[in-house]
Amino acid sequence: IARERLNEVTIGFASGFGIKARFQNPSMPIPTYPGTASSVAGRSTYKYNDGYVDQAGDTGYSWKDSGRTYYETWDWSYENASQHLGNGVFVFTHDQSTLTNSTLQGEAAGLTPGLHISYRRELRSDEGISLGYLAGIEIHRINIDSSSEFNGKYYQTKDYFQLKDPTNIPNAPYKGTLGGFGLSNVYGRRDVTEGYVDTLRKNTLEGNLFVLKTGIDFRYYFEQGMSIQAAIGIVYAPFLYDYSFRDSLQMAANSPEIVYASGETSEYQAIFGSFFHVKWAFAFNDNWGAYIGFRHMHMDKVKLEVEEDRWTELNFRNSLFLDSGVTYLW
Repeated sequence: IARERLNEVTIGFASGFGIKARFQNPSMPIPTYPGTASSVAGRSTYKYNDGYVDQAGDTGYSWKDSGRTYYETWDWSYENASQHLGNGVFVFTHDQSTLTNSTLQGEAAGLTPGLHISYRRELRSDEGISLGYLAGIEIHRINIDSSSEFNGKYYQTKDYFQLKDPTNIPNAPYKGTLGGFGLSNVYGRRDVTEGYVDTLRKNTLEGNLFVLKTGIDFRYYFEQGMSIQAAIGIVYAPFLYDYSFRDSLQMAANSPEIVYASGETSEYQAIFGSFFHVKWAFAFNDNWGAYIGFRHMHMDKVKLEVEEDRWTELNFRNSLFLDSGVTYLW
């Protein structure tokens, strides 16, 4: 049955396995301490884990304490009441880990779900053999997470700032406003502690892979309504993805993570390749049928540039897709 039909539409699910990614993370050199001008051109803000102090908020007022002249800034913030050490002195903390070498992490995606629809036109048939032209489109959701832990050297910086009026203390958390509490615009003392700590690096790649494909297939009908199908063709696959990274450290096993570097980007990448599939199909009646099969998409490795020394490589070379669905012939 269904052999005299020349046109066929298939709709179904595609479950992918074996898609892999490698994440290149840059080395982390000895840190630039908070507020150091060489870190960012024109930088005027001391940024910490628990607040900031912006020199650009200079009000023009000054005062002397222990023989040193301080200039007042209104643009500062702090988060915890414990940062006030008394007598108007506030402490701010900045943590950063370092790794001498860059790190390369590899991870495979789990199940990659997808949907596909395709059209076939029979070009030639002879008894139990059929040759046809294929065209189709599909979409897959790819999600790959990678987490690694390293032992790195850390630097903890503590900077101490003086409040202009030590008798009037703002409650935590506090963020300054023009005309608010004045704090010294530079630190009066800096303590740096060095040691070793667990450094955590996390990368996430997720996106939608759209696949446009065309090719030819060969079918052999070994029983009425049943066939073995083999197809080969080319694919063009736009990939719209989101990438994010997070570098953090953990001072002790049960302490919270301290994030000191993070970022994200959304990009588009075009991928070219080929496909090969094998299916078993059977007909319910003259118009309707079903199928199940395996497919491989052989596509170029894709290097997704994030920063100059941070990138991700996506690899489909060992991927395999399980296809299933229904067909309609006319």
